[in-house]
Amino acid sequence: MLIFIIVLFTGHLNWAAENLEVRQAEGERLSEEELLEQGLVEVEPNYYEISRVRDKAGLIDYRDRRTKWGSYLSVSYSTFAPSNYDPQYDISTFDAAYEAQPSLPMVELQFSLKRHFSLGSIVIDLSAGYFESESDPDTAVEETTLTLLMARLGGRLILDTWFTEPYFAPYVGGGLYLMQFDENSPSASFGGNTTPAMYWVVGALYELDWLAPKDAVNNYAENGVENTFIFTEIRQLIESSEAVDPDFSTEVHLVAGFGLEF
Repeated sequence: MLIFIIVLFTGHLNWAAENLEVRQAEGERLSEEELLEQGLVEVEPNYYEISRVRDKAGLIDYRDRRTKWGSYLSVSYSTFAPSNYDPQYDISTFDAAYEAQPSLPMVELQFSLKRHFSLGSIVIDLSAGYFESESDPDTAVEETTLTLLMARLGGRLILDTWFTEPYFAPYVGGGLYLMQFDENSPSASFGGNTTPAMYWVVGALYELDWLAPKDAVNNYAENGVENTFIFTEIRQLIESSEAVDPDFSTEVHLVAGFGLEF
């Protein structure tokens, strides 16, 4: 009889645990009464809290859940145009020879290391970008293709603790960039690297997680994603101080992209 009771009790516990797992997988929470009846305790992860008033789960405040260090990965598109560059195989300007219509606008991939503090974050940025433009056959003396690879190393100050979540996080920054360039024509090629020159940037991050809070909780728990953002910024590249370098400085231009914070 004792063995029968033990087996029955163990079977009941296994059934209760399996039932709990199924209901949680379907997004259903057991009530406190059901937990007590089945002799179970539900343990909440420390990265989110339950609001009994709203009866829903949500991440704890951003400034409280984040650690001292974080990272950020983003991809962006910009209206970059090296309008001050003098084509090597044409007597006209860049805008005239290439019509300022790139076949592939500047696309960048950026990795950032973040150090958090009470007022915001200090960020170190490392990025690589690619740009390609083909000359206009109707206006150019010779058909050419200009290819640019840009590398940037800089820093930013992001004010991302104004709110409980970084719904809007302005930033300012600057650093150094260098350009690897290659201008090809059917008969010749001109290329090389510039020396590092300065750039500055001002922009803002706009959080997306508030649009789908349940997905944000799952994304944090399963993938370690703190936040998802879109961002916009204005940026300007300054001319290199070396006279032998081609001029890849720009006017103030727009950059927009999407990023993940870890």
